[in-house]
Amino acid sequence: MSEPQLISPMLDGFVMGDPISNHDGVRCCPAIQLETDKKYIVKIVSVPASQSKLDALLLAGAFSDRESALSYFQEMADSVISEAELLQRLSRAEGFVAYDSWQLVPMENDETGFDIYLLGAYRQTLENVLRDNALTHLGAVNLGLDLCSALSVARRFGYIYCNLRPTNIHICKENAYCIADLGFINLDSIPYASLPDKYHSDYTPPEISDAYSSLNPTMDTYAVGLILYQVYNGGLLPPVGMPLSAPKYADAAISEIILKACSLNPEERWQDPVQMGQALIAYLQGNSVNDTPIVPEVTEEATEEVEQPAIEDAEPTTEEVLAEVDEALEAAPPIIVSEPAQEELPAEETEDESEEPTDTEEALVESIEEEIVDEEPAVSAEEDAQEECADADAEAEIEAETDSEESTPLDDSSQILAQADKLIAHQLPDPVVVPEPIEVTLPVAEESAEEASDEAEAEEDPEVTEEAAAEDDEAAENESDAEECNDQSDPLPAPKKALKKWLVAVISLAAGLMLLAAGFLFYQNYYLQTIYGITLIGREDALTVSLQCNIPSEKLSVSCTDTYGNKIMQPVVSGIATFTDLQPGTNYKLEVCISGFHKLLGRTTENYTTVSKSIVSGLYAATGAEDGSVILSFSLQGPKSEQWAVKYYADDEQEKTLTFSGQMVTLNGLTVGKEYTFTIQPLKQLYLEGETTIKHTPSTIIYAQNIQILGFKDNALTVGWTTPENATVKQWTVRCYNDSGYNTTLTTTENTITFPDLDTTFAYNIEVIADGMTMGARTYLSANSVTIQDIRVDCSDGNNMQVAWDFEGTVPEGGWLLLYSLDGSADQHVVECAENSATITPLIPGAQYKLTIQPANGSTIFGGELQYKAPDAPAFDALSFKAEDIKFSMCVTPNKDKWDKDDVSKKDYKTTFAVGESASFVMRLSRNSGDLKDNIVTLYVIRDEAGNVISNKYESRIWDDMWYKKDGKLTIPFMPDQPGKYTVEIYFNGAYVTTQNFKIVA
Repeated sequence: MSEPQLISPMLDGFVMGDPISNHDGVRCCPAIQLETDKKYIVKIVSVPASQSKLDALLLAGAFSDRESALSYFQEMADSVISEAELLQRLSRAEGFVAYDSWQLVPMENDETGFDIYLLGAYRQTLENVLRDNALTHLGAVNLGLDLCSALSVARRFGYIYCNLRPTNIHICKENAYCIADLGFINLDSIPYASLPDKYHSDYTPPEISDAYSSLNPTMDTYAVGLILYQVYNGGLLPPVGMPLSAPKYADAAISEIILKACSLNPEERWQDPVQMGQALIAYLQGNSVNDTPIVPEVTEEATEEVEQPAIEDAEPTTEEVLAEVDEALEAAPPIIVSEPAQEELPAEETEDESEEPTDTEEALVESIEEEIVDEEPAVSAEEDAQEECADADAEAEIEAETDSEESTPLDDSSQILAQADKLIAHQLPDPVVVPEPIEVTLPVAEESAEEASDEAEAEEDPEVTEEAAAEDDEAAENESDAEECNDQSDPLPAPKKALKKWLVAVISLAAGLMLLAAGFLFYQNYYLQTIYGITLIGREDALTVSLQCNIPSEKLSVSCTDTYGNKIMQPVVSGIATFTDLQPGTNYKLEVCISGFHKLLGRTTENYTTVSKSIVSGLYAATGAEDGSVILSFSLQGPKSEQWAVKYYADDEQEKTLTFSGQMVTLNGLTVGKEYTFTIQPLKQLYLEGETTIKHTPSTIIYAQNIQILGFKDNALTVGWTTPENATVKQWTVRCYNDSGYNTTLTTTENTITFPDLDTTFAYNIEVIADGMTMGARTYLSANSVTIQDIRVDCSDGNNMQVAWDFEGTVPEGGWLLLYSLDGSADQHVVECAENSATITPLIPGAQYKLTIQPANGSTIFGGELQYKAPDAPAFDALSFKAEDIKFSMCVTPNKDKWDKDDVSKKDYKTTFAVGESASFVMRLSRNSGDLKDNIVTLYVIRDEAGNVISNKYESRIWDDMWYKKDGKLTIPFMPDQPGKYTVEIYFNGAYVTTQNFKIVA
């Protein structure tokens, strides 16, 4: 999930804080517009919610690669944008608040997906209200009516709202409750759709527990019921999936409405928000609903009587549990992980030299031999002789050394080198052997022969005693004397055998030393060759390798292998090897090789990653949102840089640099009329190709203001706008287009234009652009637009207002909505009607009505507004009584269900009341009422000090039931909750009876 950022152009001029909530890929960040200090909320919807979900989808085989997954995520992101557009259309009717703007942003940092940024004004939510204070009884019913009205509008558009919760209900102007978030599902797709995780909440029906649950069309009324249950239950929600008892502070009538909405059986719930709204209206008409808080305030006395739970029985808080865990961790001894002890072999196995060596031992023998040759090249003649004549002893000695070292198998190249070292150390030329002197055999006596035999036996026996050696010396001396006397005629006496052995040993030793010295020089100066260093210089598709060594270049070559095993060999020329046609952004392994009987030492391998390459397929410059501003954007094929820099300059101006993220940046404060050159560069190692430079001349911003559709009559659409002050426009370009293929562009020098021959059954977009500008003003015309031709009002009934109208166009799907407000109040009331007529009840005499007619499906309408002042009511004159025959005295309502004038003390007659206090009238007729069964509709109208209607209520009773002989009573069904001066007016059957001034104090 990418980090939140101040995207351009939507968040230009904003500062944004860290996310205050984060769930199911949806984050909300606070933001402030610097110019106005207005607070906003930026909602960021990530598609997918996390990259781990993408990895899981790829692993499961849902997508073949990231490109196919990205196409699917594009569709999901477009559906979020479509929901935002639907919310905007619904906001034109009653009960919904749209986002101010939105923008789709591709994810960065090698993440796959999109972030949708939604910008909306910060408003108080119902959750804030319920957390801080309790609603009043009348406020709770109004909440239910507002929600039912909004949900019914959504259904008229063909959608059901499935994300209703207190956090999504905003408090708008004049304390109206409006829905202000996404969460729509098409009504036709309910049997096949599933509820996304992000729309699951405590207000979701219990039968919809997961993504596999079937949806039903009572989701919205269930949520309304559960919200009202919470309001009437002291802010507490009921247990999930259990039969509900009545809310704690609700009367029987309102409990019945709420429990029907929250039934565990969907078939028993209100099937349509219109039905639930009608039930709430009937509840208002048939019950006395006041503006007192639902939950009574707790007095100090009651507070003292509440028994505090014992401290030892209280559940530990989260902080206490964490503190205990920390203490336990600090007190615990450190855990020491010891290295596993190496197992020692028994002495018998170590000392046993009779077994044949294993393959591993043979490899280790070769390795030891290589070490002997490397470290001790000069060997004595005696050791050389032993090595040649006593191989078995040498092998036994090496085996003993092998047993004392840790055996490590050698790789193939090490084994080859070890074998070469062995050849150098052991395969020396045979030493030169001096031939023995030729002996002339002379006849000797038998004793001499026997002595010679004894001497030979003594020579063969290495363990002769000292006595035997002395006897041999004496015998040899006697024999020598005899031979000298008997054979004085021989000119070449035979050399002694001791001298012969000495000469052979000296010559063998000398030859061995010479050969060993020659082998050592061969090993050091010819076989071993050293690379002292490697220098790499590369770019995105080529690499130069420079070697520092004393080796002839013709003996060397360099291999370059990529991560897939593809290898390229290049010769070394003058110490340099060059590779071309490499792949950008690829890791390569470089290895130096040598020909002939040599071994390389030193730095022979390196790794290198070529520079990544991206192609700028398009660089665009457009006029920004203010004078002297430019918006730069570019499209990129290939890897992206997290940060970019744009360098720009103009004649007589120094070059400037601005860093930014993303692929769009706005530059402000440029000189109007000067041509600038802009160049983009990455701030990481990245090779760019394509369009990286563009020229643009900043200009003054001129755009159409107050663009509006003036009319759509006889298939001709007329659009009008105004020119900005102190601006001159030579020509306007107006484009009208839609998704059905219509696309027409006209030019005009006037501020109006007409497009003929349009089909009213299609929607159209209209864009107006000033000559030389790139920013245009836009407006939208929905399909099946309607033109209201005439609105008629009839107030002859006295209790009701009848409204009817004529229109041109198709009857809108879902009927009509009549919206009205009184005396300039922002509170709007809605009357739904299937035909082009409606009834407003009750009629407020003398009130200023603002009437607005809208199609229920949200299509565009022309006309449809009327300001109307209701006629003043005549004085009451009926049933043989006149208004002056009735005397009214205002008082505090006695605290009992059934009361009469005798329950009102003298001090209770007053016209000043505290906030939350109930007021009534004690009535007195000039004569007995008589036995009259006529129905009387009593209307109460309360106005503020300025004369504006702030509330009204009516009730119906029989005339005879209102009186006992001459006495009667009326309880005002509501009282203002703000201190001030007010007026209450009373009407019987639309005729004026009385007016009373009163005050509300804190």
